[in-house]
Amino acid sequence: MSKLDFFLANNIHTLEEFPPDPDDGDDSLFFEKQYGAVDALIKFFLEGDENERAKILSVTKNCVNTFHSYAHWMAVCSVRKNNPLLIFKGLVALAIENLRNDFRDTLVIISLLANSARKLQGTEVIQFQSAKTISSKQFGEFLSDYLSRTTWNRTIAIMGFTESGSGECFNYVQNTDIPI
Repeated sequence: MSKLDFFLANNIHTLEEFPPDPDDGDDSLFFEKQYGAVDALIKFFLEGDENERAKILSVTKNCVNTFHSYAHWMAVCSVRKNNPLLIFKGLVALAIENLRNDFRDTLVIISLLANSARKLQGTEVIQFQSAKTISSKQFGEFLSDYLSRTTWNRTIAIMGFTESGSGECFNYVQNTDIPI
């Protein structure tokens, strides 16, 4: 059994789980465990060959929400920790998710990651180009299409979000005043 197969056998349930109800108490241990599994999966994905990446894509079809949640959290943490590498990790999580859900949900998360990249590096292009090199053709084209949008159509405001706080208190807040 390969290291990847062993990892998947022992962690796929963690990746597929939905978070506990926030009313049931502190959920930080749940997310620490789940996001730790995503971190490890990203490492396998980045170090893997084409066959290993295909295997990861095939067995993670029920993990869409996990990858979206993780990528959103990486957008926030990258600013809090002033660490652009976290933006790339968020993009890799979305590359693994591979547009298996409504592309509009992914688009919102991409806008948050792009906004964080602009805050930290002045541009999102470098991070997105790097992510394209390890992505499926479909997701790579999706990233290219995003970058070809007008500046306004890449803002978090158009996606219904605003920034809140700074430093360790930085967050992205959904604007609930926007009609759906």
